Amino acid sequence: MEPLTTLLDVIIYEPSKYFQTKSTTAPKMNLSHLILMGLKLKLEKFTRLRLQKTAYFTNLVEFTFAMEKATELVNRIKTDKELELLATVCFILGAKIDLRLDDILLAITVWSQEKVNKFSPQSVQRAISFLINENLIYINLMGYYKLGTPSNQVKTNTLVKYETVNLNGSLNFKGRDF
Repeated sequence: MEPLTTLLDVIIYEPSKYFQTKSTTAPKMNLSHLILMGLKLKLEKFTRLRLQKTAYFTNLVEFTFAMEKATELVNRIKTDKELELLATVCFILGAKIDLRLDDILLAITVWSQEKVNKFSPQSVQRAISFLINENLIYINLMGYYKLGTPSNQVKTNTLVKYETVNLNGSLNFKGRDF
């Protein structure tokens, strides 16, 4: 049997008489922190981008159900790239008035080369259709995309464009394939 001193190293800690312990204080939280934490807990897949875009979409829907609707919406979107495109289209529509598809594509081009490389015109079209179906945007009677859902919105699953007003006052809509 070996002596115990060869098997063990004993280290004695002698605290300094000048050491002072500092208690940690809880971080100061405001309402926006609590809202973001609530959103974060509801997200199935968390990234900073998903949290930011969920908060953005929260501002677009009624406040009573905002967190629920925004997190449900973001959870249904499969990739962060798709989510970024949807938020980009909504942001462009919120910043400008009277935009058509060509105007939205131009705004993305002006925004950055990175977005041009990332989002094809076809993906922008699909994003617009998705946002229309989710009632986040609509097409007004003049054929412009707008944020929101007015009470007189034409319900449709396809993109529509206002064509003409007949003399009898009825509206003619035509499905438009961009």
